[in-house]
Amino acid sequence: MRGVIIVPTCRLANSTKKPSGSTGLWSVRWWTLLHVTASAFLDEFTLSDVSKFRSEWTDGQRSSGKKLERLRTFFSFGQKRKWIPENPASDLRAPKVTLCPTLPFTHKEMLRILAAINKYKDEFPGRGSENAQRMRALVLLLRYGGMRIGDTVSLSGDRIEENRLLLYTQKTGVPVNNVLPDFVLKVLDGTPKVAANYYFWDGESKLETIIGSWRKRLKRLFELAEVSSGHPHRFRDTFAVELLLAGVPIERVSILLGHESVRTTREKLRALGTLAAGTTRSGPHPCVGPRSCYSCPNFPGTGVHGGYTRKSSVLTHTF
Repeated sequence: MRGVIIVPTCRLANSTKKPSGSTGLWSVRWWTLLHVTASAFLDEFTLSDVSKFRSEWTDGQRSSGKKLERLRTFFSFGQKRKWIPENPASDLRAPKVTLCPTLPFTHKEMLRILAAINKYKDEFPGRGSENAQRMRALVLLLRYGGMRIGDTVSLSGDRIEENRLLLYTQKTGVPVNNVLPDFVLKVLDGTPKVAANYYFWDGESKLETIIGSWRKRLKRLFELAEVSSGHPHRFRDTFAVELLLAGVPIERVSILLGHESVRTTREKLRALGTLAAGTTRSGPHPCVGPRSCYSCPNFPGTGVHGGYTRKSSVLTHTF
């Protein structure tokens, strides 16, 4: 057997349509690879071929890195099955990813965001009240649940048991068990559901589309609140920083964020400038970055996460 045919070149060389029945591997656009190299057999691809293919990518650092990872995996699949002697993509250099972390919201920014929900309601006559209720619930879940926007938008009612939020994160599949403050639960109880068991989508539409829609709505809310550089992930950053300042050990914070390793948490927090390299295992964590106001023990709102550091689950209203 000379090699393995990937796909007939004549059918895909000039096509931009994803072949029917194809898997996630096609997200690297293998038909473009065929078009660039004019190769149809797996053992015909060389380092020069894949290098040329790589040079034509116009994606950002993270997207290029993911594509390269899938490209290597594709050829590794053939190498392990002895279809090809070596992996031509193994010597391609991975792009250097520059971290551009988002920063936590200040207390004043959070107050402005919540106050702007009333302005947001006025922009949607007829359904303004329902939209405002869902927006308030989304903001509070992002802030006090510590979830990514995808996990928040897809949240179903059966994932909340008493005051506990139980789910598996979409990104890593790691189980998360977070405490929700009573005032967040109260807002959720009064929020009209889009479907029988979902707060923010109908459970059937394409989730990526719905997430994009909520991103746009949040962008408008940040504009109304006059919060510059507003981003959904900043709620998650605020959640993490406030936990550390409340004295929650970083190992516990890592679990609550759904990170696969505490190392991931340390790296992200160092990028935020909120965790010194020599931080101890427990106790309050000093702030060393530009948001030094968070290091103040009297910073408004730090008491809301006390439920993670003591047996009592009673949490105080902050915002």
